[in-house]
Amino acid sequence: MKNLIEWSENKNDFNQSVILGNGASIAIDSAFSYSSLFAKAKELQNLNEDLEKIFDHFETKDFEFVLRMLWHATKINETLSIEEEKTQVAYKTIKNALIQSVQNNHPKQSKIDYSLPNITNFLSNFSEIYSLNYDLLIYWSILLGNEKTKNRFKDCFISSEFKSDWENLKEPYGEAKKSTLVFYPHGNLALETNIMGIERKVKAKKNIDLLETIFDRWNKGDSIPLFVSEGLSNQKLNTIKRSNYLAEIYYNAFSKISGNLLIYGWSLSEQDTHLIKTLNKDRINKICISIFTGNSNYIDEIERIEKVLKKQGFNEKDISFVDSSSKSLWIY
Repeated sequence: MKNLIEWSENKNDFNQSVILGNGASIAIDSAFSYSSLFAKAKELQNLNEDLEKIFDHFETKDFEFVLRMLWHATKINETLSIEEEKTQVAYKTIKNALIQSVQNNHPKQSKIDYSLPNITNFLSNFSEIYSLNYDLLIYWSILLGNEKTKNRFKDCFISSEFKSDWENLKEPYGEAKKSTLVFYPHGNLALETNIMGIERKVKAKKNIDLLETIFDRWNKGDSIPLFVSEGLSNQKLNTIKRSNYLAEIYYNAFSKISGNLLIYGWSLSEQDTHLIKTLNKDRINKICISIFTGNSNYIDEIERIEKVLKKQGFNEKDISFVDSSSKSLWIY
């Protein structure tokens, strides 16, 4: 088993693309370690047996998909003047269960403000950022970064609308000397879709908590969240294919990552096989993966990840590992 590399000696080799997984968020606040919103909803007793049957019927634990199905059913009933309340009640109850699960899992910005400057400084080293997390850490961080250098970070949404020709945004303009594109391959709390499938970003309002703004929009019933909350790899991929934004990022951004790649806090587990399969040795030269050495079995984890990447055609010399708490890496 190879030794962990020194980040300070190698960081300049990994400044093109970074993939951020749940471990990045957990490093900020342990509340993010509760990755299953469905399990949290059950723990809070917000899903009764009938509601669980809906998830079971569609063989999913993804709130976004179930809410979408109930939303369409409700609109069809209204259009056909079908007097029926059970579908509406189910939609509202599941929506409220999702809100309460997120509220229990997601810290307010004031609690994690201390970490945002370090995150912003770290992310400014890269040309492309891929956050697999539904939380708002990256959103808040790039807002802070753009306060210092306007137009430095670009999530490819202009006036809340996704810019389909996003590749043009790679060029810096205004005060910025460099651009960093930010993508959410699994969606994000800040993204939403309406009944017609129009996808938008929720804009932060001055002096108003962004989480509360998001919950308020969900409560009004005009939109549902656009993020893949959980599920098997094929289920996640099906959700991605149903979304214009997620499909665009999956097929034309994530699947075309090239050069040297840093992976921080992403375990490359089986439920993300749809993402792992896109990591192409013909485009990616080297991969560096962060490892949490606080676990006694971290050597086993290194060996597991090596096997996963070797199946993708990477050689041992193409793969390196770094202690996740190394100085100048992420928030450290």
